[in-house]
Amino acid sequence: MMVSSVMTKASPDAKMTRAKHLFFIGSFFYEEDWKNKTGFMDKAEYYGIFTDQSGVEGIPGSLQLRMFEAEVQGDPFGRENAVSYDWTKAGFNEYRLKLSFILYSKVDYLNFDYYRYANDFLISEDFLNVIDQYHVQYEKAVVKVLNAADHRELEHSKKYYFVKFRYAEDVVDFEQSKFEDALSDKGEPILHNGVRYVKNYEKIVLHEDRIPADIFLIKDAKLGYNLLCRTSVKENPAVQQLNGLIFIPLDEFMDFRNNHGSLGKAAYERMKNRGQPKQHDAVQPTAAVDMNRKLPIQYRELTAEERTEVERLAGLGKSRLTATGYKSAWLIDQLAHDVDNLKSNHTNAEYLAYELGSVYGQLISNQYGWHWTYITVDGEGTICVQSPDRYFACKVHHYFYSLLTTDRTNNLKLLFNMMEDLSKAKTQNEITFLN
Repeated sequence: MMVSSVMTKASPDAKMTRAKHLFFIGSFFYEEDWKNKTGFMDKAEYYGIFTDQSGVEGIPGSLQLRMFEAEVQGDPFGRENAVSYDWTKAGFNEYRLKLSFILYSKVDYLNFDYYRYANDFLISEDFLNVIDQYHVQYEKAVVKVLNAADHRELEHSKKYYFVKFRYAEDVVDFEQSKFEDALSDKGEPILHNGVRYVKNYEKIVLHEDRIPADIFLIKDAKLGYNLLCRTSVKENPAVQQLNGLIFIPLDEFMDFRNNHGSLGKAAYERMKNRGQPKQHDAVQPTAAVDMNRKLPIQYRELTAEERTEVERLAGLGKSRLTATGYKSAWLIDQLAHDVDNLKSNHTNAEYLAYELGSVYGQLISNQYGWHWTYITVDGEGTICVQSPDRYFACKVHHYFYSLLTTDRTNNLKLLFNMMEDLSKAKTQNEITFLN
């Protein structure tokens, strides 16, 4: 059950540097002096459009909205209303939107103009009017917004649509870009529904002649979760009047996304420094030999900040599991039960992976005495839980991300149970990653 990844060369003559691993998968922050600090805002021609979720009034958090094709009874967020639709399933599936949708909100005041939900977007009428100026192809459905507690219709100031944009295909120039392929359990690059799955981009180059309009959506596993646009859109006076839109230059897209920028400056700085402990927090790394690798494997204990973050994430994960309404005497059963249902919430897969992965790691630690450890392999580090003899480790956050975003079998309970007998299967000095 070993997973790995390889760096892909942009061209035979290009020297590839390994992308730096970051603890979180997410986005970055935006403030007025951001463009002055980076100098990119005036230079980049293409921008990713993100939603500011740092606490701006009227913009809900990721756990405060749930949408259905018809009105439901009871708690829209409860286990009894866990449903899956074609438009929530991961994998660039083909589907047509219904004529209308019902959106339940835990907050009464909604004032956003742009919000990624499932595979498509919640767009205000104001923003859609701007988009129409650029002759963008899409289909839309009217959204009725109800309060999640009492099901009354919200008296909000904006009219919303659920918008499905037509993908622009084969836009990424893979010959000129630098990236890391996502690999299957067999170590093979993942291709699904005509999409090459990329784990991370170090450099993004686009085929400009394949971009259909000034606002566009790329059919890509990493870039396809945000609308992209040209400078003319960002500078449109009507766009500047919209609420909560963040424009990030393409050069900074992955850095922003990988560091939870949309959650604010403090979150960005904390997550950006993940894996770079203060000197007094770190312990002297120790090395183990793996005959199949060029560099020794490095281990260190988690810093105090990292331990606090893992505990915080685990707490969020346990709260989420309790909220589903599924009752179980064993939390591992509850995790296994809920993963398939949460899998449909592809928009929040990154958050879910870190929350539920932290719960899973705590369970392994409590049950088998494994330790949280930061492990670096060939220069790429990640937080794991590791067996006391150091022969086995589990990249719990990576593991849950793959469970939530791919078609792999949900074997988390089997993996958990087999850890009891792993000490009998250790081999020489090689470490095995159980993912």
